[in-house]
Amino acid sequence: AFMEAVGPIASSSTLVVSEYNSTVPDGVVGIAKLLGQADIDVLKAWSAVHLVKGAAPYLSSSFVDAAFEFSKKLSGQKELKPRWKRGVAYANSYLADAVGKEYVA
Repeated sequence: AFMEAVGPIASSSTLVVSEYNSTVPDGVVGIAKLLGQADIDVLKAWSAVHLVKGAAPYLSSSFVDAAFEFSKKLSGQKELKPRWKRGVAYANSYLADAVGKEYVA
């Protein structure tokens, strides 16, 4: 149903679906329709923005600062946590199970 809703796709296009919630199939079909109707340049710009936004915490400080300036207006956070605290938070979120095994084993 998803590909039918998208409609014809150029042979040079690649579609990547990272998650699919089977309990809400209509949502996926709705998104497929939007993708099929959207201007390809708009989709490329949207993808680029989200790619950079997602990678910003791992890039140079200018990306980190720009992402924070944008998000603080939405989140209300007054200041950016120090780099070391952000690093510890990332390590803890990605390595919590691996570090925990050392203490449980």
